[in-house]
Amino acid sequence: MPINSRKKGERIERGWRDQCNAEGFPSFRGAQHSGKNMITGEAASDVQTPDLKVHWEVKGRKRIALVYEAMAQAEHDANDDEMPMVVLKADGKPWLVVLKSEDAFKLIRESEFLINKNETKTESKGDGN
Repeated sequence: MPINSRKKGERIERGWRDQCNAEGFPSFRGAQHSGKNMITGEAASDVQTPDLKVHWEVKGRKRIALVYEAMAQAEHDANDDEMPMVVLKADGKPWLVVLKSEDAFKLIRESEFLINKNETKTESKGDGN
């Protein structure tokens, strides 16, 4: 991987780490060593959030502009009481669901993926980026 690509990946991962921290979920970058946890040798997500049972795969690509266009349409068309989501499917691949980070954190706070619901902030402090 070219050095510029690696640096960009690090920057994107740090950005998501900062977003998780702003949402009240302590986090750190986790997959700097070939995607493996150095202690256990198991697969590690790009950003680790110990309070959540979530594997974060963080990507930053120019080619995802279409997803943002679809989200803008979903936001425009959604009623005030509806959460905008985008669903994607490539030939021969499973469905994917895309939603804004603040909406994802709202869902996570109410799910079984939150390890200790009493210790996590309930208000979003992220900027949505």
